[in-house]
Amino acid sequence: MFFVLSICIFIISLFSKLPLARLKLIVVPRTFFILINVVFFLLFIVIFIESLSNFKVFGLSQLSSLNETRQTHSISGIYIYFYLWIITFFLGLFLGEFKRVNQKVRLLGLSIIYFVFAFSMGAKILLVAPFVFCFVVIWAKFFSRRTFVFFAAFVSFFLLINLVSILSPDVGFAISALFTFRTLSISSLSFVIYFDYFSTHNFTDFSHVGFVNSISNLFSLFTIEHSPLPVVLGKEYGLGNFNASFFVNDGYASFGYAGMFIVTIIYSLILYLIDCVTRTVDRAVVLLSLTYYGMYLGNISLFTLLISHGLIFVIFYYYLFSRYLTSEI
Repeated sequence: MFFVLSICIFIISLFSKLPLARLKLIVVPRTFFILINVVFFLLFIVIFIESLSNFKVFGLSQLSSLNETRQTHSISGIYIYFYLWIITFFLGLFLGEFKRVNQKVRLLGLSIIYFVFAFSMGAKILLVAPFVFCFVVIWAKFFSRRTFVFFAAFVSFFLLINLVSILSPDVGFAISALFTFRTLSISSLSFVIYFDYFSTHNFTDFSHVGFVNSISNLFSLFTIEHSPLPVVLGKEYGLGNFNASFFVNDGYASFGYAGMFIVTIIYSLILYLIDCVTRTVDRAVVLLSLTYYGMYLGNISLFTLLISHGLIFVIFYYYLFSRYLTSEI
């Protein structure tokens, strides 16, 4: 498993070294660019106001209460997609633009919005977002963007968290649960759980992926009714809904080691395409607009990121509007 994962990471690294293709961009009117942003801004206002009705602040030692908030208040229907796209992409994009033009007040305002959404929607990962954005900004501004520098900064950050845990165990435990558990522990443990489960069960052949299952049912290729894989594993091992990184959630669960190579190629092609459509956009803007996707990669399906969280939309957005993201606001 470790050997295959190492090869997959090496494949991703190789794709990052390929020369970028020059895509022929479609020239769209600036009016259309403004209209799209206004529509999403209005949707954001509607969702934000609706979420305030359930707003309740909890202390760090009471963060588990956010699970009850998530169960009592949720966005349904088509609005859930707009909510996910706004949270995952647009707020990060605006953070990048505000940082580029040095709008510190607006940066602070967006950070507060993440906290409000966290306490009103019950999503603990939203509490982490402002700190991760801050880390990315500092790393991009003061350090070179080499892998070993990022790794050193990443390790230093976790050592600082552990130091806080020693000085204040209650606060440190809550912070560790938000950062360490989601970022490192879940991703590591998921490999063991999936490997153990599929040692006695058949691989899914991608049938557990919602998008693939919907297409197969539409064309009557095969029809399989089953609970989502994270739910099945959660019940099997008593760990709650057990999401995992795309390497095992989409890859290993589908075709074993071969599946890991398949999703690695898909993931690498997506990153390469994003590099192609953002070649003229400020690097800090691109980094911040994609930071939330990086946070999710450790414990979510790649296909979920593409469809539900709008990564496909992000590619089209940059393809159509990249020429307008380098001008002054």
